[in-house]
Amino acid sequence: RVAKALLSHAEFHRNPAGLKGLYALLARGLTEGPAALCGGLLRPNVLRQASLTARLLSLYCEALPDSGAASAPASETMLRFAVLLVPKVKPGQVKTVEEQIG
Repeated sequence: RVAKALLSHAEFHRNPAGLKGLYALLARGLTEGPAALCGGLLRPNVLRQASLTARLLSLYCEALPDSGAASAPASETMLRFAVLLVPKVKPGQVKTVEEQIG
């Protein structure tokens, strides 16, 4: 709800403090491993909301160039969110195209 309310503001992408707070909250929710919130159940629930995730990525793409020059902490937090959004892959887990065609 918080993210949706903030995203409804037309100029939110120009608010470095707001961006930092929103993406810090979301990055915390996406954390995996021993530091994961709610026993690791929060991450899948956040990712299950595809339309929200798409809006957050759209905001990320729009705001990052602006916030980079204006606010290093906001940019860092947004980048942390993006990194946590992508699942970690161990060597050998991903097959090459040749292996998939096989």
